[in-house]
Amino acid sequence: MPSRHLTVAVLQLLAGAALVSAMSSPALASSLSQRDTEDSNALIMTAEIALQRDDCGRAAANYTTAAQRLTDAKLAERAAGVALDCGQYQAAERAAARWRQLTPSDPAALRAAMRADLGLYKIDDARSAFEAWIKNGGGYAAPKKPQRGAGDTAAPAGGAAASDDEIADQLGQVAQEAGVPATLAMLRGTQVPRLQSGRAQLALASLAFDGWNYREALALGQRALTAGADRAPTQLLLARAHAGLGEAEQAVAAAGAARLAAPKEQSFAAADVLILLGREREARLALEGLRDTAGLRTQAERRLGLLAFDRGDYDEAPGSYAVCVGSPPYDQYWSYFGRTAPVCNGAIVYSDSTDHITRFRDITDGTAGTAMIGESAWNISGFSTNPSCNKGQNWGYTYWANPYPASTGFNTSPPFNPNTYILLDPNTFDQTLMRFRSDHSGGGANFLFCDGSVRFLDQHINQAAYQAISTYAGGEVADAD
Repeated sequence: MPSRHLTVAVLQLLAGAALVSAMSSPALASSLSQRDTEDSNALIMTAEIALQRDDCGRAAANYTTAAQRLTDAKLAERAAGVALDCGQYQAAERAAARWRQLTPSDPAALRAAMRADLGLYKIDDARSAFEAWIKNGGGYAAPKKPQRGAGDTAAPAGGAAASDDEIADQLGQVAQEAGVPATLAMLRGTQVPRLQSGRAQLALASLAFDGWNYREALALGQRALTAGADRAPTQLLLARAHAGLGEAEQAVAAAGAARLAAPKEQSFAAADVLILLGREREARLALEGLRDTAGLRTQAERRLGLLAFDRGDYDEAPGSYAVCVGSPPYDQYWSYFGRTAPVCNGAIVYSDSTDHITRFRDITDGTAGTAMIGESAWNISGFSTNPSCNKGQNWGYTYWANPYPASTGFNTSPPFNPNTYILLDPNTFDQTLMRFRSDHSGGGANFLFCDGSVRFLDQHINQAAYQAISTYAGGEVADAD
């Protein structure tokens, strides 16, 4: 967490504590002494310092103790958020209980209590909190938190019910946070009518599949179909569950039904199920057929590459991605020739990263606007060396997963998406070899960003914006969209 955000958080919480102590209510005066307030302020300060030092246990304990002493719902929310994010579930349980005491109907407080109970595997308590959460308007997908421990966001005012899609999305998020086994155990026997919708039943089936409960996934998938869930994704899930059980005939039939329901979206259903069944030869034939279809080539080649990698055929498996080392040109031979080390300012590789780990709080440019990995196609038609180097011949490791620096670390200096290898500066070995590129129609490449999203960048993107997304703490504000 940057010091600026830390200071703001401390000031906000201390201001709230000061306001409580300044109130003239006789009830407060009898229960809250000046010494309690001063001690709580000290606990808040030490909790934030502990967070900065990655001492989660102390931060959660101090925040929770302060929350117990003061009648400040925001402080209790902060305490619960910190404890949950740090995996301190006993402290989270206490903080969430205090938060519920101060705001009994707040869906965010109920959700925090549910998460704490799931962390402690108190399934019955978690189920009660879940049912109360839905009853009080929960189920809205909380926006991304600006910093660790910021807590969840309550449902919109007015208590309107969440949609089926929102509830289904939240189930997946809860499972990601608390684990599939605990989440499924909580949801079994839950008396919530909204979970009977087709969308919610499909979400439950997906959870069961993720937890390797294939029989349960089949049962829930059939209920989802009966309740009107979208046939294509439901049939695909059924196909995968049958494949997990080794029921090949049923799996292939369900994959065919998925393709019939949505021919474009489920183009790879049959091939993916054949891969799950271990029928590699049939899967390869299906993928090779799809590779010749417009718009499917990239996905088909990616799957074929994974198949080749799994069977140990590394010459065929393409090394088609590279880490982003930042915006400046990179001299890959600096160590060999005794030159100054190049500057790197990427999220993973940067000049002082030898003994350091990038944490989310370090990415001050924002995770949604910071690229981490991009495409690095080697099989582009015409991508050959400069005539002065190897006489214009294509490089020999076109499909290799090569550990060579120019193969694994790219930068965003121009040009973007070149189709010809050119030695730009023989003194620094500044090469188009280390530029992100692919052969997608329209021109551009896919990038993985630090928030987990994958986005396609057009090769005509503004150069300043393109370089801004490659730095993690450059102070730029870039919109990759």
